[in-house]
This record gives sequence, structure tokens and C-alpha cells, in this order.
Amino acid sequence: MTERFDVVIVGGAAVGASTAWHLARDRGFRGSVLVLEKDPSYARAAPALSASSLRRQFSSPLNVRISAYGIG
Repeated sequence: MTERFDVVIVGGAAVGASTAWHLARDRGFRGSVLVLEKDPSYARAAPALSASSLRRQFSSPLNVRISAYGIG
């Protein structure tokens, strides 16, 4: 038998992992989520290898708030 998921996220880096986390925390979401990540340790995922990392310097106050939320 094949297991089925309501949402399949390909790539678990920053965006994929965040999307899965937010869906799991959403009380209104009753589905199942599968994250497909070739490196389950995330040690070789794009954000871990990025030299830019996370930053808070933006010209838009909204971007600063989004960045601060992501850092938290």
C-alpha cells in the first residue's frame, strides 16, 4: 500500500522547513505533510552553506520584521 500525503514539500531548507512547521502548527490544517530533503541532517542544505546567512538590514520595515521573525 502506498502512503499518501496532503502536502509534499520538495526541499527542506529554510523555506521548505518553515512551510512544514507553519502547517503543522496551524490548528485549521488537518492534513498530513511530507518534507523530501536529500540531507535529513540539514548540514549540507543551502542555508547552512550560505555565506550570507540571515540578515536584518533592509530598506523596508516589513522586510526587517520578516527577517527578525525568521531569526527567532
